[in-house]
Parts: sequence; structure tokens; C-alpha cells
Amino acid sequence: MHMSESINHEELKNKLLKKPATQAQTLKSLIQLGTNGHLPLFHEEWIREAIETKKSKPMNFMEAKRKVHKGLTKLNHHRQLDRKKMAINQMPKKERIELVKAFLKMIENEVLDNSKELH
Repeated sequence: MHMSESINHEELKNKLLKKPATQAQTLKSLIQLGTNGHLPLFHEEWIREAIETKKSKPMNFMEAKRKVHKGLTKLNHHRQLDRKKMAINQMPKKERIELVKAFLKMIENEVLDNSKELH
């Protein structure tokens, strides 16, 4: 890991904790962190659970975006990351899995958009 990457992670985390951040700014920061492999909003267990849970049809980007915005709207009044995690933990399991899957889909889309060429 390069020194600039670790500084970038710290800057992004600091942006998440500052107020007032709009939902769009928060989402952008979380997705940027996710493209670098850092998912501060989700416990590893939740990510594993979402990956292992099969869905009948693949989620498209627009559906993922809608689900993530809906989930973030529920978390918007929580300022601290730990409180956001606690609120996610209180969600019904199915809703939490859908939120994590949708968020991972948005990260995937961002990575693909930023890829210069596909192999």
C-alpha cells in the first residue's frame, strides 16, 4: 500500500464524520473507500452473508442505487459511523443483506467505470 492511499483513506473517513455532509457526498465517499477495499459501514460477517446469499435474478445498477439511497436515508440522522452500523444491525436480516448487495453492486459499477480496459 502506498502512503498516498492510506492518507486518502483517512481523508475520506474524516469527510464521512464531518457534518453537514449530504447523502450524495456520504455515498460518494463510501463508494470511493469501497473501490479501495475498505468498507467501514459493514461488518465482514454482513459482507460474507450478502455474497453467499443467492438471489433469483441479478441486481441491476438502478435497482442497487435505489436500495442504497433508501438505506442511507434511514441512516442519515446518525452522525457517527458506529451508530450507523448499529442501525444497520437493527435492520431485518433480509433488508441488511439487500443493502450490502446493492452497495457492493455500486462499488462494482464504479470500478468498472474507472477501468481503462477490461481483460
